[in-house]
Amino acid sequence: MIEKNMIEPDVKCIEEIRKLGGDSLKNCYQCATCSTVCNLAPAANPFPRKEMIWAQWGLKDKLLADPDVWLCHQCNDCSTHCPRGAKPGDVLAAIRKYVFEKIAFPGFMGKLVGSPSAFPLLFLIPVVLLLAVLAATGHLNIPEGDVIYSHFLPIGTLQYFFMTGTFYAFIIFVISMSLFWKALNRKSANLIHQENKQSFIPALFAASSISLESARVMASGFSQKTCFPSDIASSTMGL
Repeated sequence: MIEKNMIEPDVKCIEEIRKLGGDSLKNCYQCATCSTVCNLAPAANPFPRKEMIWAQWGLKDKLLADPDVWLCHQCNDCSTHCPRGAKPGDVLAAIRKYVFEKIAFPGFMGKLVGSPSAFPLLFLIPVVLLLAVLAATGHLNIPEGDVIYSHFLPIGTLQYFFMTGTFYAFIIFVISMSLFWKALNRKSANLIHQENKQSFIPALFAASSISLESARVMASGFSQKTCFPSDIASSTMGL
């Protein structure tokens, strides 16, 4: 008996991806042209066809656990050849932004970093914090007499500020990477085969090797795979 899987679309996920730049995703009709022309898509599990339908259905968990979106380097060959103007390259970029926002810690930082309009605010935050530290330590005023930098901004205060900031940034990085790694390791038979799972360090070396090989292949001007829509029709849906 065929096992039935109930799919519950996440409308909020769909709308967020469209707002992040994937507004053309509904144009896709699953012809697999994008997966065929992509030189970086693994032949056994090509993209971005499956990501397009997951985004159309708002399958948030599958998108968060999908490592393939990070293989794309935005060459836009898929968008150039798409007969429907679905712009898979832009949709993949929107998915990466979406994933980044969801795994970032704290959450608001992911939204700020992913929004160019928020860059002035990001630069303003450390300035405000530094001024607050100076005010709290009584060094906000400009001292009289010779200009001596350490009189205005004591070296101890400066070191404390930047050491605290560096430690905070490191903690954020570790927590965010931990959330990202947990998302990639979620149990999903369609995405990550159990026998191929690795710990972080071996996987990092393997990914680096694949990235270097992909760069070499792209530089040579040759495709690293030859496949056709009929070859990948059954492997790219992953529903």
